[in-house]
Formats: sequence, structure tokens, C-alpha cells
Amino acid sequence: YNPQLFSLKYNGWLSMVHYPSLSMWNRHGKRLTIATEFREALLALWHSVREGWEMTGGSKLEMSCPLWFVVEALQRRHDLGKGSLFVIDCFHASATIEGATFKARHGLLNGLGLETHDWVSRPGNNRCYLIDQFFATDEELTHIWDAIPDINDEWGCEFYEGFVATAAESRYTLMHSPDRKVSHIVKYRRHEQ
Repeated sequence: YNPQLFSLKYNGWLSMVHYPSLSMWNRHGKRLTIATEFREALLALWHSVREGWEMTGGSKLEMSCPLWFVVEALQRRHDLGKGSLFVIDCFHASATIEGATFKARHGLLNGLGLETHDWVSRPGNNRCYLIDQFFATDEELTHIWDAIPDINDEWGCEFYEGFVATAAESRYTLMHSPDRKVSHIVKYRRHEQ
């Protein structure tokens, strides 16, 4: 049995942020052409990471800081959260983070002081949030699943697409191809039901 952490699937662009340079890349490994539209959110990420690491022993910043953040970037699919980044995961070439489980990496992200997005609250524009990763019972998942259409209707767009389930003990897998599938991440989209 491999327990799973769940998160809501946001309707945005999967992107990666290189922390030191704040450059953004799409899932095809190319520079994100609209990166300037996330300037405020990128700066918020930079400050949160910097402050979070200083509070936990800033002298180790260069060695242990996650150099890449996996984010959902919201800008053009709808008007909610425009210019905002929603942090999903992080990775680094060092074995301390690269070999860490998804659960441990999310714990690391929680320690950075990023604001966790409350799924029933409209997101602000030009912000940087952490996507909540949670363990849930079937009953809790059904409750959220059933609430998604109502929230989307209330907010006037398809903001949430469904769920993402990630094996809590999984290691980060570098995706050398955007079409590559991994067994430890499963997406459940409402429109595919």
C-alpha cells in the first residue's frame, strides 16, 4: 500500500521556475514567453524562499535551497488568479532534496512561509501560493469532488479541473518528455468522467 497525497487540479499552465534566476520554463523545456506577466508572483516566491531559508539556517541556503519549483501558472485560461503562481513541488540536483519523498518535499515547501491557497477562496491576482497536498478519505474526496462544479459555477469559470493524486513516498522524476507518464502521479479530471 502506497498512501497518496491529493491536491486540486488547477486550470493553468504547468511550468517550472528556476529559483536563482527566476526564469520560467514550460513543460516542453522551453522558456515561457509570458514570464514577465508573473513578475510580482516570482518576486513573492523569491522573498518567501529567502526568508524561509534564513529562518531555518541561512548559511545552508546555497547548498540546500531547491533550485527549481514546479508551479501551475495562471494567466490566460480565465480571469481568476491572473499572474499568480501555485507551487506544487520542488527539486534540486542535491541528493538531500532529489532523494526526498514527495511528502518530505511538501513539508519543506510548507516551511518556506508560502501562503497555502484555501480551495474555497478566490485567489488573488499576482500572488504566489502553495497548493495544499492532503491525505483524505473517500468520503472527503467525494465531498470536494461534488463541490468543484458549484465553485466553478460561482466563480464563472473552470478554475478547478479535478484532483491530482501523488504517491506520498515517491521520489521526484525528471520529465525528459512532456508526453512521458509516471505511475506515481494520477490526474482525475471532471470533464473526462
